[in-house]
Amino acid sequence: MVDLKSVTSLKTFIECAEKWRWSYIEKLIPKTEGPSLVFGSWVHTWLEKYYGRKKELDSQQGIVGLSPSQVASQAADELIKEWEQKIVGEGGAEMFRENVAMLLGINLSYHKWAVNHDKDLRILDVEVEGSVNGLYARRDAVVEVLSEPNKGIWVLEHKTHGLGHGYKYEETARFDIQALTCVAVTEGAKGIIYNLIGKPAIRQRQNETAKEFNRRMTEVYESEPDKYYQRRTVPMSGEGILSRIDSSRLALKAYLENGLTKFPQNTSACFAFGRCPFLPLCQGVAEPDDLFGRRK
Repeated sequence: MVDLKSVTSLKTFIECAEKWRWSYIEKLIPKTEGPSLVFGSWVHTWLEKYYGRKKELDSQQGIVGLSPSQVASQAADELIKEWEQKIVGEGGAEMFRENVAMLLGINLSYHKWAVNHDKDLRILDVEVEGSVNGLYARRDAVVEVLSEPNKGIWVLEHKTHGLGHGYKYEETARFDIQALTCVAVTEGAKGIIYNLIGKPAIRQRQNETAKEFNRRMTEVYESEPDKYYQRRTVPMSGEGILSRIDSSRLALKAYLENGLTKFPQNTSACFAFGRCPFLPLCQGVAEPDDLFGRRK
């Protein structure tokens, strides 16, 4: 049974119907995560914990007496312990070592940058779920901008990107059903603040230790923090979201009812935010079982 309540599913369908089929009908999942996916997952999870701790600090509950830098370190330590148990337990000790180095490399430098850029924000909640017209959305955080009249409410979304691609979130937000839904389910929200984390184009060198790579990564981020950490404020309204949801659902139902085995491709989306993982399948140069497992 296809879930028509998932905003991620509907967003994927709007982006590319064939990508949606690979994901939700064939239920394909990559056998291995590429470096960009690993980086995004680690940074995103760390930021969830970082802003969760910051929310506690803002409300002075449970961590009174800790400095903001200690809060940042605690968030990183908590994530490292979780991932060590998961990844090393699955035999991925090398991947764990490399990504811990990357995480620690950005931890303090991001915190130093955020001290200034977050001073106008109060974290109201993190990892918030909500729904509109039966469509469920999960927001990374809901924040209050203290300098605005009546302390304006905004959705805060964390995004990682290759350098040069961060602007795309700002350009596409007003047409992105996921972004619109996040705003629509947040009472009084004025729009979205994108918290953009750029990924340096560096890799661990041969014979370079994790400590050396960590130091080099930290130096890269600390040398140009405003290059790698950015904010994009996108005022927007969730108005019209209901009609878009209904029209998209009707289109998706029509595909399903027609029993199509192949859906139309949107070739303009193949490299929109990096290379689509299903591109080899669409090009006919690989078989699904070569590159993917399947969800049950």
